[in-house]
Amino acid sequence: MATRDIGVFIKDIRSKAPKLFPAIGLFHVLVFLLMLLLNWGVKITDYYMEVVWLLAFTVSWLYTCDLRRWAAVSYIVLTMANTGLFLYFYYAVDNDFRRDALMGTYVSTLWLPALLFSFLVLFHFRRFNQ
Repeated sequence: MATRDIGVFIKDIRSKAPKLFPAIGLFHVLVFLLMLLLNWGVKITDYYMEVVWLLAFTVSWLYTCDLRRWAAVSYIVLTMANTGLFLYFYYAVDNDFRRDALMGTYVSTLWLPALLFSFLVLFHFRRFNQ
């Protein structure tokens, strides 16, 4: 597997992908950095799950912008897992306070935008390489 310089990777992201994809990638990076800054200095607890979710979404989307099929599939799988957790906590937990605490801890805030972005990925899926 050949390695690429970061400059070439960024150039490929801007030139290969559909025009909306790099803007969505920038959105992912900014949300990830914002969440990282908000949690900076806080003791590492299960609230860092949001940072882990956003890191996974961001890395997956950046490689999706490079038109990697595995990244597109991983983004869709992440979205399905996140939505599945949301639906499970919404319908299976009876206590409203407990439900809000679980959803705030283990469900990413990007679950609704990720659903929309996943449909965008599926719309362009034929253009992706291996």
